Amino acid sequence: MNTLNRTDLVGRHKWQFLLGMWIDALGSGLFLPFSLLYFINVARLPLAAVGGVITISMLLSLPMTPLAGTLVDRVGARRVILISMALAALSCLGYLFVRTIPLLALTTLPGAIAGRLFWVALPTFIASISTEGKARDRWYGLVGVAQNAGNCIGGALAGLLVAFGGTIGYQAILYIDIASFLLAMICIWSLPVSEQAVSEYQPLNVPTGSGGYRAVLCDKTFLGILVSSFVFVLCLIMLSDIVPYYLVNVLHLPSWIVGVEATFSATLLTLQALIVRLVVSLRRTRILILAGWVWIGSGGLFLLALVLPSGWLIPYILLVVGIYTCGGLLYGPAMNALVAEMGPGPSRGRYIATYQFAAWGLGQTIAPTLFASLFTLGPAYPWIVLIGLTLFASLFLLRLEARDSRLGVIRRSTSSALTSCEESAVVAD
Repeated sequence: MNTLNRTDLVGRHKWQFLLGMWIDALGSGLFLPFSLLYFINVARLPLAAVGGVITISMLLSLPMTPLAGTLVDRVGARRVILISMALAALSCLGYLFVRTIPLLALTTLPGAIAGRLFWVALPTFIASISTEGKARDRWYGLVGVAQNAGNCIGGALAGLLVAFGGTIGYQAILYIDIASFLLAMICIWSLPVSEQAVSEYQPLNVPTGSGGYRAVLCDKTFLGILVSSFVFVLCLIMLSDIVPYYLVNVLHLPSWIVGVEATFSATLLTLQALIVRLVVSLRRTRILILAGWVWIGSGGLFLLALVLPSGWLIPYILLVVGIYTCGGLLYGPAMNALVAEMGPGPSRGRYIATYQFAAWGLGQTIAPTLFASLFTLGPAYPWIVLIGLTLFASLFLLRLEARDSRLGVIRRSTSSALTSCEESAVVAD
């Protein structure tokens, strides 16, 4: 696998990369929140059919995740990122002409595949342009800030376009989305990077011999991390997909609280880099365990909302959402960096792809049915089960740390290329 020289991406070029990530997220933030509304209000398609097509497209694209890992390791992460952006732009272009269900199916599948490719290639690319150790966590944090800021601004801009533009506003969103993908492609394609040998760092105790996904699946510690990460991803999905239902249908709060809650949570996500700095001295496993305890505590607070007076609920819920969001701020950079460093350079893409498939792919598939079934038993059951699972995942991760030396070390960069001055440039806002 070819990797990229991190020292080429400092100063102006570092900001070019982050600008590309911001532009890409801006386009996603524009369209994704309004995609269902577009297909229903502009394309005039029935809701049930649209939901079915999108679900089928997501399921059909799921096998692309392991394939993306192999592709990244063979042709390089940057090329796969460019391919994913091109597919996303093509998909959005097709949406402008969608008026039938078959055409919707034809155009949503490339977009779903683009997402699978992108979320394997991007973490691998970041791992390639960063040195091992805590500098890598900072890179993931910076990219997270750029993406969250783009999503926030994109969502706000889309709201204005729809509110004042109607049908034309929806179409304008798609045109801007297409342009954002093309501009982001230019930013990534024009980065002055050089092909270079893989990192000197080779993880300890990684089974070798057969290579490919067989070697990944023989790494028992990594499989254990996947178990914990699957549960942690359920915590993230709970906030984004299930909490809105809980607020409106269970706690009987006004529907506008969903928009306020989402905006507040998205605003807090821009603190990603600051959170990374505060915990950068901790082991990554301890950061993940801390995230688990944050989710356990805030999950208990969500559960407590069932018995609170209604007059207290709105400020209380915003406070709890803020605490819960901090769990995600801790989790993202630490888990991405841990997965990237567990895999040897030639197999890093496969490690990241396996994580994306097992944690996010399966999590997004199982979570809706799991939580919906638990809500039929009673409003407290989803939180009780999630708290129990998260407690198990946190303790299991602690046990894994004690058994594998890869997880019990605070890795710091050993590369002479990362001087203290350069490190400051990486984390500067």
